[in-house]
Amino acid sequence: MKESTGKEITKNKDLLVSPNMTCPICNCIDSRPLFKKRELKLLRCRKCGLVYIDNLLDKFNLDKYSYYKERINLSKLQLYNPLTERRYIGLLNRIQGYRKNNEILEIGCGEGHFLSVAKNMDWQVMGLEKAPYAAEICKKFKINVICSDLLDTDIKNDYYDAVVMFEVLEHLTQPQEYLRKINAILRKGGVLVITTPNFNSITRRLLNQRWRLINEEHLLYFTPNTLKSTLGNCNFRLLGFEAKHITLPELFGLSRGNTDNIYRQNQKIRKAIENNKFLSFSKKTINKFLSLTKLGESIECICQKI
Repeated sequence: MKESTGKEITKNKDLLVSPNMTCPICNCIDSRPLFKKRELKLLRCRKCGLVYIDNLLDKFNLDKYSYYKERINLSKLQLYNPLTERRYIGLLNRIQGYRKNNEILEIGCGEGHFLSVAKNMDWQVMGLEKAPYAAEICKKFKINVICSDLLDTDIKNDYYDAVVMFEVLEHLTQPQEYLRKINAILRKGGVLVITTPNFNSITRRLLNQRWRLINEEHLLYFTPNTLKSTLGNCNFRLLGFEAKHITLPELFGLSRGNTDNIYRQNQKIRKAIENNKFLSFSKKTINKFLSLTKLGESIECICQKI
């Protein structure tokens, strides 16, 4: 199935593009407006196809991540989801063959769940996290973390076996600078693991601006094609690429747009699926279809430094 081509354009004076607005991937100044959600205007680059918000450089705000302050006194049991832990273990097993220096870095490590799992599997772990309260949670759990931005950090080149970024790329104003820095700090043959929302997903196509993942924290919106081309431009070759998962409570309007309710209901569905062999098999079959058609809600790719 072809990716969305921007036919969802709305002709509206409120959608006038800011002057001198350039695409953060190809620097093209020719973009078309898609739609507006509250104060957010989404644009699509006419050259590379990337979707991004207008006035991109004005939008990142670290204060939006202050919710970690409310979690700082919670335990691992309260913060870490067992279902997510299984997924992390599976991922670490998949990249086991690229383990040489035994060094792994997570960019945007949040509360440190992935690094905690990797540490238990005897990796030497390091995290980068810009949100101070999230970094404090990691330190509380004895996880090595630097509270800084990757581009402001002096990290040894040709060092890491693996770098991971879960749901980070869409928050960046300089995605290619990050990817090139990651390429530099990976050893030759090292791997990068990325997950990011899929703007081409069936959920976004059906809900359009009502899609919950269009929000103030997300500055860029990738599709399988735009992500693949961006990684290629930054000297990575793909090893594995999937577009999978679907958030049923949101798709069928079961939570009336409330993000917290959507999350809680989705966790219940995940648990029910994991504990039922038939449902688990059905999920795998659906994910294969979603990935084949590029309609899954989340893109996951593993790529290697060239």
